[in-house]
Amino acid sequence: MSLDLNRKKIAKNAFRITKMRNSTAIRIRVPGGHLGAEDLRDIAGIAEKFGDGNLHITIRQGFEIPNIPFERMAEVNEALTPIIERLELPWGVEFGPSGEGYPAAGMRNIS
Repeated sequence: MSLDLNRKKIAKNAFRITKMRNSTAIRIRVPGGHLGAEDLRDIAGIAEKFGDGNLHITIRQGFEIPNIPFERMAEVNEALTPIIERLELPWGVEFGPSGEGYPAAGMRNIS
């Protein structure tokens, strides 16, 4: 099955094009490197439900969920919305309309 994907839109919403055919990974920054227990539970649940159960903590204080099927990106965006709101809003970061993904794949320091 061939998918018609807009590569720029995928990357803009923090999804990565990976070597795994028909799957992607999402990487989300964590300002200050602080995650609450609720965030960790939710992230683990998303990794198990939509990915392969693995979670990568990046050296730039973020997290990445690999092996997400392209067809489930919208569901992942919706599931990540409450986590992103808890991580970003206290820092004053505006990330656009809820449920439509993350504003950019690039990692930024927020101080």
